[in-house]
Amino acid sequence: MTNKPKVILFGNKKGGVGKTTYTIHTAGILAHYGHRVLVIDQDTQQSVYQNYKRRAKDGNQKPTFDYHYQVEPLSHDVIESLGTNYDFILIDSPPGTEDASTGKIQIRKSTPHGFLVSDLVVIPFGMGSSDIDSGLSYANYFRRHHKRQIELSGKAPSAIVVPNLLVLGRSWSPIYSGLQSVIQKWADSGVSLSEIIIWNYADYNRPQFSGMTAADLPRSKPRMLFEKLVFEKFCVPLGVTDPRPKEEKIMADAMVAKTWMEAKGKYAEA
Repeated sequence: MTNKPKVILFGNKKGGVGKTTYTIHTAGILAHYGHRVLVIDQDTQQSVYQNYKRRAKDGNQKPTFDYHYQVEPLSHDVIESLGTNYDFILIDSPPGTEDASTGKIQIRKSTPHGFLVSDLVVIPFGMGSSDIDSGLSYANYFRRHHKRQIELSGKAPSAIVVPNLLVLGRSWSPIYSGLQSVIQKWADSGVSLSEIIIWNYADYNRPQFSGMTAADLPRSKPRMLFEKLVFEKFCVPLGVTDPRPKEEKIMADAMVAKTWMEAKGKYAEA
């Protein structure tokens, strides 16, 4: 690794779609494989800190990442100052704010500051009907910002949409296919769609409240799929080597293929 850390921001204007969960488990996986990780928590709920604090209190489990809380907008100077001793900085960005006149959630004005300091923006995307509009709105906001940043500096982060909270049944296929169609149109703006889906979100949501990360899970499907997501979709595009053994990569590939086959089967039965 170079002295300059890789910066990954987890963002969506809607709360409860997985930003904090992805941040915590990504940090745990990266730390498990020897990377030095700092998490910057910009959410006033400080849910990342609850995981960090619980783990720190457990005599058998040391924190896998360092923690910094900052609600003020980030800048390159802040990242340079904080990131001296780290390989990765993960940013848990806050959800949007509610417009008092309309009740709709608006993207925060500070959001572009996070984009500017990041190498990758991960958009956890709830696939429930109430989450689709907010997720697409955030991805589209990134797309517009990406074009402006390219024009101004010639460089901009990429973004990846990672679906979760997907209910297997009649609705999943048209929802995913529709999302895929939209994201393909935005590909020239650095936005891509992950085929690695967090199908059983509870596998990751529950452990984090006891101070665990994905690296503490048994070496079974939930952990191996999350490792595949982190290294193939987050790290390799940033030039970071995938450290997993070859046999584990093959097993994880088979798990993804099997999950899609099962999903299609259930869709056909519905």
